[in-house]
Amino acid sequence: MIKNKFKLLLSALLLPAVLQAQSVKQLTLPEAIDLGVANSKNLKLSQNKIDEAVARLAVVKDNVLPTASASFLYNHAEIPTNTLTIGGGNPIHLPNRADAFVGTAAIQEVIYGGGKYRYATESTKLLTDLARLDADKNKEEVSYAVINTYFSLFKVMQSKKVVAQNLEAIASQLKQAQRFFEQGIVTKNDVLRFQLQQANVSLTDLEIENNRKIINYNLDILLGLPEDTEITIAESDLP
Repeated sequence: MIKNKFKLLLSALLLPAVLQAQSVKQLTLPEAIDLGVANSKNLKLSQNKIDEAVARLAVVKDNVLPTASASFLYNHAEIPTNTLTIGGGNPIHLPNRADAFVGTAAIQEVIYGGGKYRYATESTKLLTDLARLDADKNKEEVSYAVINTYFSLFKVMQSKKVVAQNLEAIASQLKQAQRFFEQGIVTKNDVLRFQLQQANVSLTDLEIENNRKIINYNLDILLGLPEDTEITIAESDLP
């Protein structure tokens, strides 16, 4: 009985790792091309999945339009001499402290790699165009679509690494600014500036991740893989 319980417990502990291993697939470019060519004749049968790819892109496409952004700054000053007398006139009483709140808002178009969802849009178009061709598709056209989508995935994954490094650096700067603020070396305004920068870069990271998910889904369909497969780039293809 105890032995059976141990087996069940071990299975429960190992199951998530097994499921994760099943949903992640590392591919070299030649392997991806071979899968794409082998699956090309089945692509027309995947029309519902291709429609889903178009729908996924449509969900995020509004983000290509100009978006509103806002920033908020705060400053504070103590006024030790708060009574001001000019000539023989009545004294002017000033507050003991002054707080300044400055808010700015701007309309801007976020540009990422020549367009926020440029790579996702390109890969979706390639997938839909390829599905419209005859069953006996040109091998070069299939290979081109796979290569383009594969390297689009590579580009966004590299961008995610850069953003992750930036977030790590900003977190360190923010921690230092908060420590300096507690010591009275910097103002609250300086701390808020780093917090705003952190929020903006985190938003960029989210946008890149949306790009990655769309491109990954398109590549799954193109290669005939289960649509929940997370594709990783083989190290041999990294520069």
